[in-house]
Amino acid sequence: MLQAIDSFLNRFTMYRFLVYYLTALLGWGFILSVTGVLPVQPDAILSTIAIYVIVCSVTNWVFAKALKIEVNFESTVITALILALISGPVSVFTDPHKAIILAFAGVVAVASKYVVAVNKQHVFNPAAFGVFVSGTLFGLYSTWWVGNVAMLPLVVVGGALLLRKISRFRLIGAFFGAYVLFLVAISLNQGLGLMGAIHN
Repeated sequence: MLQAIDSFLNRFTMYRFLVYYLTALLGWGFILSVTGVLPVQPDAILSTIAIYVIVCSVTNWVFAKALKIEVNFESTVITALILALISGPVSVFTDPHKAIILAFAGVVAVASKYVVAVNKQHVFNPAAFGVFVSGTLFGLYSTWWVGNVAMLPLVVVGGALLLRKISRFRLIGAFFGAYVLFLVAISLNQGLGLMGAIHN
């Protein structure tokens, strides 16, 4: 079973796999919004994706040309799609002001890859940095709008495949271990006990 999974994953580069996975998440989210399962307007999802893909691609092209380096289109698309997933969907037609803020976040995210970097390595996650800056300046913070039970199967399956691809199970295990300890510490501090931590 694992050999079959590995054989499938080895057909794709990490960048290509992420593009497919993030596209699948957004596509499924769009379908759920059309059917009314997700309380998000379908046109807002498409608008947000379009804003980020266009703005990120243009910004990346400008920096790449200015610095005379090769354009990594897949990396730019990944940043754009992550931004679309962590930003509340906005329609450029009904809320142009927020659409401009999204565009600003996209510019900052891609620019950070070149400006906020050490030895060509990102200091911050570009998408997270773009949303953080735009949220700090304009109050439009990130929101995991795909956080819905109907999205969970795709999130879990895709996440498991991604973990298998990058072989970082120990890293994720350490994260969940730290998270559980954090919940326990908070619950004990609030006098809820261990059962309170489990319910939280």
